[in-house]
Amino acid sequence: MSDLIEQFRSAAVEAAESAGAELMRCWRQYHHIRSKGLRDIVTEADMAAEKAILDIIRRRFPEHDILTEETGAHGSTGRASPYRWIIDPLDGTTNYARGLPFFCVSIALFENDRPLVGVIYDPLRRQCYQAAHGRGTYLNGERLQVSRRTDWMDLIIATDFPRQEAPRQRMMRIIDRHSHDLGGWRIMGSAALGLCLVADGSADAYLHLTLFPWDKAAAGIIIEEAGGRITGIRGEAEWWDTPTCMATNGLIHDALLARLAPDVAEGDDA
Repeated sequence: MSDLIEQFRSAAVEAAESAGAELMRCWRQYHHIRSKGLRDIVTEADMAAEKAILDIIRRRFPEHDILTEETGAHGSTGRASPYRWIIDPLDGTTNYARGLPFFCVSIALFENDRPLVGVIYDPLRRQCYQAAHGRGTYLNGERLQVSRRTDWMDLIIATDFPRQEAPRQRMMRIIDRHSHDLGGWRIMGSAALGLCLVADGSADAYLHLTLFPWDKAAAGIIIEEAGGRITGIRGEAEWWDTPTCMATNGLIHDALLARLAPDVAEGDDA
């Protein structure tokens, strides 16, 4: 099994770097932008990056299932597979389209409901976060560990605003209520890359109310293998199966869940 996981990890890195090359080829050029919904866009670069990933995954693992942000579910060539790739070819599309340098490629592999491999690649900085089950998290070959901070005034919490209005307003209330005794909040524009900041210790927590599986599938195992913890904002252990997301260095997790409990109880939109 160990050799197989290494094959999976290697394929994910290859696919992420191939997609990253496509993104860099189109970087800071004119983009054909199409709206998918409220505050949700797609560009030709998203599609080119997704094709680059699919070409590699399909060639190496034709029997696996695939879920991507842009084209949805792709079934295996035979019976249902226990393996499913979860792919976001460009997380942070608005940043990318505006020339803001914070975006990434995100690729994860699950075996049934168990995350096996996560790779997140920042092509601008050529930074590749990668993790495999039981093997730790690495950034360009260097082992990562989450922060050890526990004092509220020392904490940096990264987040992003939901696209829809009700959870968006709720997130704004949470930030307002929990700013007076925290070190600070950071709005990122890429959930996957923002979550990686928890894994490398730059941030101490990341919070979001409405994420899709491809936004956090790779980042979840990257955080866990770096010693952190990820759940829903109600503490749901199956973090990949809930739209909310709270990732921390682990040390502050239970305290932050308790702190946010009144906000969670306010409504059903999170």
